[in-house]
Amino acid sequence: MFCANCGLQVVDGNKLCVACGTAVGAVAPSSISDTVNLNASASPASAEGGRYAGFWRRVAASLLDSLVILAALLAAVVAMSLAGVAERTLKIVYTSLSWIGAWLYYALMHSSAQQATVGKRAIGIKVTDLLGERIGFGRATGRHIATFLSALTLFIGFAMAGFTARRQALHDMVAGTLVVSKDASPAAIVAGLQAPKVSGGVVALAVLASLVPLTGFLAAITIPAYQDYLIRSQVTEGLMAAVPYQATVVEAIAAGESFENINTTTANIPAVATSPHVDSIQVTRGVVVITYGGAGERKLSGQQLALVPGLRPGGDVVWTCGLAPVPDGVTAAVRAHLQYTSVPAKYLPSACRGQ
Repeated sequence: MFCANCGLQVVDGNKLCVACGTAVGAVAPSSISDTVNLNASASPASAEGGRYAGFWRRVAASLLDSLVILAALLAAVVAMSLAGVAERTLKIVYTSLSWIGAWLYYALMHSSAQQATVGKRAIGIKVTDLLGERIGFGRATGRHIATFLSALTLFIGFAMAGFTARRQALHDMVAGTLVVSKDASPAAIVAGLQAPKVSGGVVALAVLASLVPLTGFLAAITIPAYQDYLIRSQVTEGLMAAVPYQATVVEAIAAGESFENINTTTANIPAVATSPHVDSIQVTRGVVVITYGGAGERKLSGQQLALVPGLRPGGDVVWTCGLAPVPDGVTAAVRAHLQYTSVPAKYLPSACRGQ
């Protein structure tokens, strides 16, 4: 039951409205009838704009807001680029602005007098509290943060706006907010607006649409990770293919050859790779150099990995792989060995990386 005077819902059993003190069942003053139509033949929501915002209107508004934020970010990046800001700094600034800028945009717009972002204003909807009033900056901030909860639920939290009673998404429920038509009055919102009818097919489409960003998000993470895995496995395969070459170098050293005299020709080592992901494996001054290519990943094509032999005081041969430092007490075949390896450290086995 609703109060005939102010429109607030009255708890069953109460004889007076806690908001205005009007007796339950009392006839509303004539002035109230001009604001909210409480006749049995007409609903408060029958007024123009008296509806909760549907799922697709909210989607359209979000897309417009995304374009506004993206345009602002690109303008900032272009301006800083023209000013000569370093690329690394640009990336840091872009990431920071993406988070901070989005927060300020949504929080300030939703708590403004218009109660709506640029996208929502264009679509004709606004954000209110449960009584239809304007929300403050703090609640608007909480609502923005709560959108991450809607995303963490496989984006079903956003799709809830398509089928909940008051068309609330999960973050609306957390923040205690509503998204309604821009012309909806507080009294009509309190009395209860009409919700747009949504068929089961529309709900299914809403859920599927909410999964599209998730699919893209997962692809953005898994595809590069899988590619890195493939490259690392191909690097390891090249190292395994180089084992016979290392053995030949060790044999030559044991036979009294110096590092300077050990190469592909003098040691009678064939310059043919035994891996489809390797172009060649050659020996120069005792150093085994793997050049990647062939059927391997393009990022690895033409990159080299050096295996540098060295001697301990007792004459034992010790190998230094790639970007790893030469062990203490070992005399390496070449100095400044790091220059011979161009494979990025993230693709190298841990034993071949620098400190």
